[in-house]
Amino acid sequence: MTLEGFVRVTVASPPVTVAGPRANRLAIERLMSQLPDSQVLVLPELCLSGYTCGELFTQRSLLEASMEELLRLVEYCQSPDQLVLVGLPLMVDQGLYNVAAAISAGRLLGLVPKQYLPTYQEFYERRWFQPGGPQLPAQIELADGQSVPLGCDLLFQAGDLVVGVEICEDLWVPIPPSSYQALAGANLLVNLSASNETIGKADYRRQLVLGQSGRCVAAYAYASAGPGESTTDLLFGGHSMICESGRLLAELPPIGCERPGGPSEGDSVTTDIDLHRLEHDRRLMGTFHDTRWLLSPPPFAPNGWRRIVWGRADGRTTADVTGRLMRPLTGQPFVPRESSRLAQRCGDVLEIQSAALAKRVAQLPAALPLVIGVSGGLDSTLALLVA
Repeated sequence: MTLEGFVRVTVASPPVTVAGPRANRLAIERLMSQLPDSQVLVLPELCLSGYTCGELFTQRSLLEASMEELLRLVEYCQSPDQLVLVGLPLMVDQGLYNVAAAISAGRLLGLVPKQYLPTYQEFYERRWFQPGGPQLPAQIELADGQSVPLGCDLLFQAGDLVVGVEICEDLWVPIPPSSYQALAGANLLVNLSASNETIGKADYRRQLVLGQSGRCVAAYAYASAGPGESTTDLLFGGHSMICESGRLLAELPPIGCERPGGPSEGDSVTTDIDLHRLEHDRRLMGTFHDTRWLLSPPPFAPNGWRRIVWGRADGRTTADVTGRLMRPLTGQPFVPRESSRLAQRCGDVLEIQSAALAKRVAQLPAALPLVIGVSGGLDSTLALLVA
């Protein structure tokens, strides 16, 4: 069975060896061998080098090894039906950038730098990295001679699927880059992250991803680093999730939550996103399009967006999910399963109907008797129950 309009997306947290690019590349390849049907695979921030390398980021040997292993990973990723997004450090004109590399069909499609670098509380990224922006060259030449697009203005398109990329802290700012990407047509937003765990942070992180997917009327795939990064004063829990238009479709809970097999690395979660639903909802929500004149062009893409095409020439990449649909479905979408939420939902329904009915009754002459005409439909039945 072919499921047209669906795209299979995976977020994963592979085992990480800090400052071990070769071991990390092999771990990613082992993980990929278990996910042949995923059309978009999102991996964590700096997962080729490790996020917690600290001063080792200033060492040329680590930077060159990370690029060498990236090129080997590009050779491994031969499927034209799969887009892989992986994080690594990149040296450009003697400046160091935290980038996401997009790979498909044995090609390095582009490199997207992180724009917002946290340097507060437990974060020190400005000690090593420069923020991405329009100051960067539009493309760079790698050691093997190939020229690769570089910039915050890149979108990756395969048929109806348009992917926008941001990195960790980019989501936590007042206007995330993904907001601009969605207005430019991106319907799948991905975030390569290394977000550490503190008490209560997982709930807030989940709210951020849910809220951004809802505001952008998009799917949002968030992949975060796991326990292998926990080599300094930070603890990483591998909290990863996929949301669609304000709804949580799939999640890898962080450390401290129940997870099958325990909170180990190498975990992944997969779901199918519905491009047709997102397209419908964007047509329906006129105010989504009203924002374009405010946010276009974005400051980091003053010359407009560059769309990098991947996938098969006939565009089948966005329309050939086959077999069983990997997505939560229910015959009662408006009835919560949890008893506490069900009780609250029923209470809300009664309170809303009571307030509406009270307003109408207040407009009637006090001397007249009240009569409810029951047709058997939902409105009159609910009014009778409330009365």
